[in-house]
Amino acid sequence: MESQDLPDPLRARVGQQRWRPAMYRMRHFMQSYVADSDGTEEIYAEVRRTVITDASSVRQDLEAVEMVLKDEHVPGTLLRLVEGDGNRALDHPSDAEAAAFLHALAQLLRSALDQS
Repeated sequence: MESQDLPDPLRARVGQQRWRPAMYRMRHFMQSYVADSDGTEEIYAEVRRTVITDASSVRQDLEAVEMVLKDEHVPGTLLRLVEGDGNRALDHPSDAEAAAFLHALAQLLRSALDQS
């Protein structure tokens, strides 16, 4: 179901969520999809289920990942996003490795959206 098919009160709430900063949306995504998953296959399956019911939210998540990757951050920000909010241990903890993880996550989101 796309947001235009929702009742007015729910559509208003969806509209408010679209205006949240990219980092806020990313933290929510990492906590909701990544933190408790057993890996990329499980994340992909969950995202695909979401695409079926609300593809626009997955598009917003992809936009958030892309924006976070483009923006400049205080050193350690991407690392905290991945290891803290996403509960992912990186082999060589650094912002560069966290950025690589987020690039892979963006590709996963694109792939899930392409399958819809």
